[in-house]
Amino acid sequence: MKNIADLRKIFDAKPSVLALNIQRGDASIYLLLQ
Repeated sequence: MKNIADLRKIFDAKPSVLALNIQRGDASIYLLLQ
C-alpha cells in the first residue's frame, strides 16, 4: 500500500476492513483489520 488511493481500493473491495491511522511524530502507520 503506497497511498490513500490504494487504501480506498481495499475499502471498495472489502467493505468489512477497518483501517486505523496511527500518527507518531512525522510517521503515519496504517493498520488494517479484517
